[in-house]
Amino acid sequence: AIIMIDNEGRIIFWNPSAERIFGYTEAEILGKDLHQTIAPSRYHEAFMKAFPRFMETGKGEAIGKVLDMETLRKDGKEITIQLALSALKLNNRWHGVGTVRDITDKKRAEREVIRQKTYFESLFEESPEAIAILDLEERIVRVNRGFERLFGYTKEEVIGHYIDDLIAPDELRAEAVNLTNLVRDGETVYRETKRSTKYGKLFDVSLIGTPIRIGDDLEALYATYRDISQKKRAELAMIEAKERAEEAARMKSEFLANMSHEIRTPMNAILGFTEILERKIKDPSQRVQLEAIRSSGKTLLRLINDILDLSKIEAGKLELVFTPTDPVSIVMDMERIFRKKTSDKGLELNTMVPDDVPKYLMMDEVRLRQVLLNLIGNAVKFTERGSITVGLESGTGKDDDAKMDISLFVEDTGIGIPPDEVDRIFGTFDQVKGQDSGKYGGTGLGLAISRKLVEMMGGTLSVTNTVGKGSRFQVFLPGVRVAEPEEELDADTGFTERIVFRGSTILVVDDVISNRDLVKGYLEDHNINVLEADSGEECLNLVREYRPELVLVDIKMPGMDGWEVASRIRNEPQLSGTKLIAFMASIIMEDRSRLSEEGFDDLLIKPFSSNELVDLLSRHLPHEKMRVERTEQEADLPSSS
Repeated sequence: AIIMIDNEGRIIFWNPSAERIFGYTEAEILGKDLHQTIAPSRYHEAFMKAFPRFMETGKGEAIGKVLDMETLRKDGKEITIQLALSALKLNNRWHGVGTVRDITDKKRAEREVIRQKTYFESLFEESPEAIAILDLEERIVRVNRGFERLFGYTKEEVIGHYIDDLIAPDELRAEAVNLTNLVRDGETVYRETKRSTKYGKLFDVSLIGTPIRIGDDLEALYATYRDISQKKRAELAMIEAKERAEEAARMKSEFLANMSHEIRTPMNAILGFTEILERKIKDPSQRVQLEAIRSSGKTLLRLINDILDLSKIEAGKLELVFTPTDPVSIVMDMERIFRKKTSDKGLELNTMVPDDVPKYLMMDEVRLRQVLLNLIGNAVKFTERGSITVGLESGTGKDDDAKMDISLFVEDTGIGIPPDEVDRIFGTFDQVKGQDSGKYGGTGLGLAISRKLVEMMGGTLSVTNTVGKGSRFQVFLPGVRVAEPEEELDADTGFTERIVFRGSTILVVDDVISNRDLVKGYLEDHNINVLEADSGEECLNLVREYRPELVLVDIKMPGMDGWEVASRIRNEPQLSGTKLIAFMASIIMEDRSRLSEEGFDDLLIKPFSSNELVDLLSRHLPHEKMRVERTEQEADLPSSS
């Protein structure tokens, strides 16, 4: 744009470019004062001071110069122009001529560049991480304040120096060179490593190396360092805590295994010989005494089983086994098991079962029985008068005829539970406050374990009750699969098979004589020849001499234990066909895996009943079968854990 003003400051020339830049037409602007139209008010005072001198002499500070300044458009918008001023004398009077270029966009771009430069400069300097920019020879070009803080050097001390000479410890120099080469090859690398300060202190850092490119050309290397000493200490603390927790868990498992062994081993004799004596003693008073021994022994056994079950559940090592199960039969079994106890207390025991429940559903029968035994046992314990009802309810599964919703409930007219204690009763080792422990006893484990077992089955265990009137505990199992016809063939029918063996010889190896005597007592009418050994050494001698078809060996014997016995037998080719059965007081997943690895064929957990022993032997020895109805005692408790 070209603009000319006369000696009074009026605009006398205005070309089309001026119209485009300022928005005024030539007709609108000619004759108007320059400072009242396109000059911002902040320039008015300076203009009025300089203009008289210019009109008189044609001179001024701005004449002959190029200035960047702001002016106004017709619409009031301020723009930035580049102005070149010159003086022209016409008719003996000085005129001002201005050549104008609109540089608003250019200035805006320059300001943005400055803003971004300031922004990134601030990011670089104020970053909490240490940053170094290196040339392609690994010499330091620039570092930020974070680098000074982390490594202790000033900027002046490091510029131009090789970075590895300053902060890479000697033992890591080769690694540092390798990292730099990777970045120089165009890779971005991340490492957790060590670097040293100006004062020789070695510490953990995370290092990120990045190539800086302009177009296709590699121009520099960019390295950031973060002190991760605290993170490493925390990781080390976590590892140590994990190791301590694992050690504590290992010691807990070892303690529980040892405790189980020490309790189950004598319990094996107590319950086993009680079972044998019950077959022989006919005197009513003595049978009552035997029943007391048996009942007390099973109470102790239930306690140790509860503790072991809880431990397995908490460790995630308890596995459910779903088999075809008759839920109606389970309910009726519960009525038979608790009939005498309820009768002795003068309680009425009722059962409620629908007609439309399929014969067999896929359930964990052992654990379901365990839950019901706990719930009914509590109902009997806390009910002094009235009744107890055990029931089964069914419903159609959602959108799937092959599944059903099942509810089992235990309802009593007992003392009930205060509302504020309902959640507490499902806690581990928790009981209702103020409860007479001398009268009711218990450990506070039964309901905790029952709820966890039901949840593992995918269901819920809930309670509704009224204090002083009774409680209703309900097990709800949604979507229980109906057993297929071929699965039903393997289901429990409420009958057992009496086994008669064909004169096999077995060897019982246990350092505890009562355990050996018990096995002999259980098998005295089963046509089996029983040999005995009280040590691993004697076992090997007898196996070599008599070649028994099966060896029943205790795992935890002093001296040569059951593991070594198995290893010795399996390593003698002439004995390789011998069946090996492990005697154990408890079993964990690790032991179960090891049993297979060590060549054992089966497992028998103490304490065990005669039926359990005979059933196990029948899986490995020739025999005949006789089908008979199952006894009450055989349904009384879930199998040992």
